[in-house]
Amino acid sequence: MKREGGISDEVYSSVKAFASRGTILPRTGLETLAEAKDLEDLAGRLKGTIYSDAVSRVSRPYNAEKFEMAFREHLAAIHHALIYVTPKPSLLISYYLKHIAWDVKTILKGKALGMNYDEIARHINLY
Repeated sequence: MKREGGISDEVYSSVKAFASRGTILPRTGLETLAEAKDLEDLAGRLKGTIYSDAVSRVSRPYNAEKFEMAFREHLAAIHHALIYVTPKPSLLISYYLKHIAWDVKTILKGKALGMNYDEIARHINLY
């Protein structure tokens, strides 16, 4: 199958995947993030990276759960975008379903532990 301009789906999806891969933080960037003194400092350092949109959605006071939810949303959005440009997305769809399975597993664990709705809802992300 050809895309607009004569580029095949395989070439387009490969370029899109490598472009996404190019946004991964380098080792020095990870070391800089690891040197953050607190979550405020970490949020400030992340604002200069590809994760600035995800971090800007996190409300204060910062905590690890809020950051985790924001990063999970960001990862799900990347997987979702790649599914639409891949000619054979079955593997990516299976990987995307992992996000849904994570939430179902969290709900079942919460129910087994006798947690109420509000406690469980804090740990799931329906993005």
